Amino acid sequence: MVAAHTPTVIGRHVALRLRALREATGLSFADVERLSKPSGNKIGEQKVRRIERAEVRPERTDIETLLGIYGVPYAEAKVILEQFDLSWQSGWWLSYPDIVVGPFVSFEREAEQIRTWQPYVFPGLFQTDAYAWAMVTAGMPHISEEEAERRVRVRAERRTVVTGKAPQIHAVLGEAALRQAIGGEDVMRRQLRHLLEVAELPNVTLQVLPFSARAHAGLTGPSVILSFAEGIFHDVVYVDGPGAGWYGETERDLEVFTLLWGDVADAALPPEDSVAIVAALA
Repeated sequence: MVAAHTPTVIGRHVALRLRALREATGLSFADVERLSKPSGNKIGEQKVRRIERAEVRPERTDIETLLGIYGVPYAEAKVILEQFDLSWQSGWWLSYPDIVVGPFVSFEREAEQIRTWQPYVFPGLFQTDAYAWAMVTAGMPHISEEEAERRVRVRAERRTVVTGKAPQIHAVLGEAALRQAIGGEDVMRRQLRHLLEVAELPNVTLQVLPFSARAHAGLTGPSVILSFAEGIFHDVVYVDGPGAGWYGETERDLEVFTLLWGDVADAALPPEDSVAIVAALA
């Protein structure tokens, strides 16, 4: 029985490595299935495809069989198996499958650096419960109070990344995000004061892009770039949407959004002046 799962970044790295190893041998999915039969652990074509796409959690014996078929040397195979053993860790977000759709939250928790451009609202990692409640109930006015509370709890859990694993977070906020009275004046005042506290953390860099700023590449909307430990996984771009978010992982995607990010950060105020604007509004 193949177990459904939400793969960690290391799990995705193992999946990509297995695909690269198979392609290097010139073996097709059918070839892998055929060659796996003598081992006593037959792995079907479809299962191999899903393993390489990190769509299913394979057994350790599956990985051992595939590495044997691909002729991977012992030392390299040992490293891959050690990575596999660390790949399938449960996370709090698995308790919210109807809310946390896709790998973004797990990416967020495992990233070494997060660069986020948010022109209109505060990043989820910086939101207070009251602000998050106002966001949720405004965007989904017909949901029950219980459902709204569940969604706020998800954002509260996400916030623990900021002071827990503490990746480097570089956030650029549009001035509109600071002035839009989401939840009312009291909620916004508390949100702004919370932002000042976050900005003091050693792993957080905050910039504000004022209304007076020049035209810039970020006019197309918000985006997030997540970067991981070298050799573990490539950078990932995430663009949120009303239904489901979009993930950019190609070299071209990363080039475009890295240039976009750089232009937005260049157009924004330096951190010291940005904090002064937030303090004046708080």
